[in-house]
Amino acid sequence: MRYEELLAESFGLGAAGHGCTASIVTLLNQSPAWLNPIAATGTARLELMLGIIAVMVDASTETAASENAVNQN
Repeated sequence: MRYEELLAESFGLGAAGHGCTASIVTLLNQSPAWLNPIAATGTARLELMLGIIAVMVDASTETAASENAVNQN
């Protein structure tokens, strides 16, 4: 399984969340380049990353729910 699929499954996003989880994997892969200069401690870096991921997952979940509602009508 690819990282994107594992994340989508663990977040309960299914196939609709592939774009979100692909973005999360890209963000994590590139994090040393942008995260270290803006967050001084490991705790600060972790909190920032968790916050960003939470926003991305929430947005993806809301989008999937909206698309499901439209498809059911």
